[in-house]
Amino acid sequence: MKEFSRLIGGAVVGAGVIALVLLMPVRGALRSAQADNPLGGPDDVFYTSYYDVSTSIAKSAAGFGGPGSSGGAGDGTVRIVNPTSNDTIQSGTLCAMIYVFDDIEELQACCGCPVTPDGMRTYSVINDLTKNFGVNKGNLNAGVIDVTSARINFTPVPGIKPPNGINCTSGTAGCCDPTGGGLNNKSQGTGTHLRATSALRAWMTHAETEFGTVPGAGFINGVTVEEFAKAPLDDTHSDNLQDQCAFILGNGSGSGFCSCGAGESNTRPQASRSSKAQRG
Repeated sequence: MKEFSRLIGGAVVGAGVIALVLLMPVRGALRSAQADNPLGGPDDVFYTSYYDVSTSIAKSAAGFGGPGSSGGAGDGTVRIVNPTSNDTIQSGTLCAMIYVFDDIEELQACCGCPVTPDGMRTYSVINDLTKNFGVNKGNLNAGVIDVTSARINFTPVPGIKPPNGINCTSGTAGCCDPTGGGLNNKSQGTGTHLRATSALRAWMTHAETEFGTVPGAGFINGVTVEEFAKAPLDDTHSDNLQDQCAFILGNGSGSGFCSCGAGESNTRPQASRSSKAQRG
C-alpha cells in the first residue's frame, strides 16, 4: 500500500488505481493553513525525519544493513514541542499527526497526539512509534517519520473511548484524528479533515555504529540529535496520508497505530506570556 500519489506517478495507470483516485475525498486540508499559522508561513506545517534502530545488526525492509554494517544501533527518542501559549486557539493545544513508514514506503503506523501549550511529548521509536506496525508484520528497523502540525479535529462521544490512533486531552480541548474523519465511526465520535497550522517543532536522536574501512580500524559508536526537517506538503499528499491512515486503522486487525509517549494531556488555565513579562 505505497503512497497513492506515487502509484499514479508513472506513465501507465491501471483501471483499479484510477477508481481508487476517483473515490478519494477532497479534504482541503491545507487550504486554510495560512490563516492558521501563529508562528510561520503557510508551508511551515509539515516535518520529516528518519529512524534507524538496528541496521548495524539486521537488514531493513529495503535490504540495507546486516551484521557488521554501519547503521542504527539503538532506540531513537523523538521530542515534539508546542511553543504556543494557551490564550489564543483551542486553549493553545495542537495536534501532532504522526505517520510512520518503513523504508519501502509502506505506512505502518499513525496516531494523533495532543501537545499542550509550552508542552513537550517524548516518544520512544521502538516502544511508542513502531511497536504496533500494521502491514504484513512490517520491518521495524528503519524508515521515515512524518509529522503534520494541526488543529484539534475530533469530538468524542462522552464516555466512549475513541478508536485506536485518536488521542485526547484530559480536559475539554478535544482529540486528534490523523485520519481526518476517515474512520466514519460515529458511535465513537466525529472527526474532520486536518486543518494544518504552523507551530509544533520536533527533534530526534540517532544512535549509530560506523565501521572503519581500514583493516583494524574498529568502529565508532555515536549519538546525534537533529531537528526534523521542514518539508513541502500539498493537499494531495495530506489527503493521501489521512486516507492511508484510515485504511490501516480501520482494517480490523487492531494494529497500525502508534502511541503518544509521555507528556502533559491536561490543558490548564495560565497567564498569557505578556502578563508573565509584566510581572517580571
